[in-house]
Amino acid sequence: MRAFGSSRASRASRSAGFRLRRTGLFGLAAVVAGAGLVGTAGVSAATSAPVVPSPVTYSNPAATVTASVPTGVCGITFVVTGGQGGGSEGGKGGQVEATVTVAPGSSYTVAVGGAGAVGAGGLSGGQTSGGAGGSGPGNQGGGGGGASTVTLGGSTTPAIIAAGGGGSGLGAPGVGSSQVTAGGSGGATGTNGSPGSGDMTSGGGGATTTAPGAGGTSDADPGFPGVGPVGGAGVSEEGAGGAGGGGLFGGGGGADDGEFHAGGGGGGSNLAPPGATVNGTSTGSGSGSVVATFVACPVPPAARGYWLIAGDGGVFSFGAPFFGSTGGLHLNQPVVAMASTGDGKGYVVVARDGGVFTYGDARFHGSVPALGEHVTDVVGIALDPASGGYWLVGEDGGVFSFGATFHGSLPGTTSVRNIVGIAATPDGGGYYLVGSNGAVYAFGDAVTHGDASSEHLRAPVVGISVDAATGGYYLAASDGGVFSYDAPFRGSAGNVRLVEPIVGIGAAADGTGYYLVASDGGVFSYGVPFQGSTGGKRLKAPVVGVALAGSEQPT
Repeated sequence: MRAFGSSRASRASRSAGFRLRRTGLFGLAAVVAGAGLVGTAGVSAATSAPVVPSPVTYSNPAATVTASVPTGVCGITFVVTGGQGGGSEGGKGGQVEATVTVAPGSSYTVAVGGAGAVGAGGLSGGQTSGGAGGSGPGNQGGGGGGASTVTLGGSTTPAIIAAGGGGSGLGAPGVGSSQVTAGGSGGATGTNGSPGSGDMTSGGGGATTTAPGAGGTSDADPGFPGVGPVGGAGVSEEGAGGAGGGGLFGGGGGADDGEFHAGGGGGGSNLAPPGATVNGTSTGSGSGSVVATFVACPVPPAARGYWLIAGDGGVFSFGAPFFGSTGGLHLNQPVVAMASTGDGKGYVVVARDGGVFTYGDARFHGSVPALGEHVTDVVGIALDPASGGYWLVGEDGGVFSFGATFHGSLPGTTSVRNIVGIAATPDGGGYYLVGSNGAVYAFGDAVTHGDASSEHLRAPVVGISVDAATGGYYLAASDGGVFSYDAPFRGSAGNVRLVEPIVGIGAAADGTGYYLVASDGGVFSYGVPFQGSTGGKRLKAPVVGVALAGSEQPT
């Protein structure tokens, strides 16, 4: 429907715009590699999310490993697991999962905690971590599990620690079978080792976030406390106490009652950075591990401004980067249209003879002069968001395809000389052509939602732009009237006294609104922010169109 309602009308923005013009004979589909007869400028690869390496697993407790943060990586998610305590009932290691911020090219150092063994504590990157299990006559307690750590950059203090579990205690051989007491688990705070069955015999204490675990108590032989990050040793008497696991602080060693009974070692404590998603105990067994999953650096958001383009190829940018123009070149034919890349980091300019100029990350796929064709009636260009190629259209509805699938054209199906624009569907599977009489022609997966061909127009239609949010579209007339078809109407300049006629329309990719641009560079914004204009400035050539940064929809 057509509307002339009032709207926020702000005067023009300097940016890269475009004017549509015809390209081609009888809908010829052409894909040409390399530069054509008309030069290109500023061709570069499209910006995309960086490719990051696959996750890396570290599992060797015998030595530390220092690695560099790969290019394009700004975060690492570490899953860090401590070693299990030794013996048949050694406690489980702790586990911490956290994502940390890093800089590409910086370093991180990993030390994996080994599992405790009978009598011996687990290592952490080749260093002592779990305490040693106690030793009795013919029996040995389990050593504490080693802690796994991650240290960032040149720091000497770990950022993440997953504690080792306590080793199991073992009673002396004698009456009946030897008694086994379980070691405590490593965790946010370590758990205590299990007590022996003798009088006043306890397991080693679990470490806390502020102190090592205490040695187990006994009326005869108490266990040894943890010492800083190292687990306390299990006592060696008739029974063999289990040792404490390593960690931020080490767990305490198990006690012995001087007869047959010994306690298990306490678990060490974890260190988790703020925002950690896991800070607890592992369900795994054996040695610990560190798994590093890389997180790509964020891709800068696409620019949200717009460009106006003049007939001499001059580009005026407002709220969007300037990538270049043909304003200083001698052109065979005037520029008529422009379209932007989907990420807002480039644009393509087309001249009336089908010459194509690319800037920023827009890629050159060919031009009409490169085909050996001589035309002077190209009126528009649309970019294919899927391939990065483009379509040119002429006044007769003939379409040239460069690096994009050809979906059809008007020559041979109807006789018209009034086509003024082309716009791609959001997925690039089709496109629309529009005539100055408001007729809309759909090709590929484009669906006709209506047109203005039956309206009594006060002024000719000059452009079309697709609303990516709904799949509908807008038509703009030179008097500022806007026709919306299955797209939200935001307003028009139909009731505004214009200094110069409207020459183009550009719809925002997120469906929030659209811009109208006049030939003097005046810009009228509806539902979208006004960023500036060339209205009131003296231009060498009139503005012929507008293109939105961050929009896959040419205008």
